[in-house]
Amino acid sequence: SFGLPWSETYVSQEMISHNRCIYEAVKKVFPGVSIIPGERSIFLASADPAALTNALETIYYRFQDRDLATRLLTVPYIQYKLSPERIERLLAPLQAGDPVETNQDLRPIGTYHNLALWNVMFYPGSRGFFNWISRMQLWWFLIPVGLLLTVPISINWRRVSSRPMLLPVLLAIMTTGFAGMTFSLISFLAFQTLHEYLYQKIGIFVAAFLLWLAFGGLSLNHIMNKLKRDMLP
Repeated sequence: SFGLPWSETYVSQEMISHNRCIYEAVKKVFPGVSIIPGERSIFLASADPAALTNALETIYYRFQDRDLATRLLTVPYIQYKLSPERIERLLAPLQAGDPVETNQDLRPIGTYHNLALWNVMFYPGSRGFFNWISRMQLWWFLIPVGLLLTVPISINWRRVSSRPMLLPVLLAIMTTGFAGMTFSLISFLAFQTLHEYLYQKIGIFVAAFLLWLAFGGLSLNHIMNKLKRDMLP
């Protein structure tokens, strides 16, 4: 079970997109899915479809058969929470419209929809920005990366042009640092995606990265010293 934000008065498009991508993903994994409406709707999922039901008669029978001692959870309250009208009003936006991209481990589109939902909720002016982000292509990110590589060279072009050997050194430093940071971030995100948690193992990741960095530095020094000896007469 899990909860998702909802509203019984006004439902924004961002909220519908957020809940639909998760709801459709859950339906692909679990045959039985049931919803308890509310300001934070509760989604129940089970591998056995018969275990979940919104039929009031069945829930009444189970409630009385188990002789549960509760204060808030009473028969009238159950009847109010699981009224067919409320459930139908909640399911209507989730089941209408064109097919949506479902949330997946290797493509967590739900994270984007969650960011869009909360940002638009507190700052409606950001709706246009997130709509633009949703239309972006992966290759568009090559443009800022190219600018990051060319701007430092352009600023120091006089020094670079007067010393031709300086350009390969600058490019090597920039690309190596950028590749190292990118590789470490991709490793963290990939591990978290595949194993669902990261914080317990992040120390091992950082230590491994620094160890490999130290090994690379020592190897480079050894190679440079060997080249110097070979170049000596």
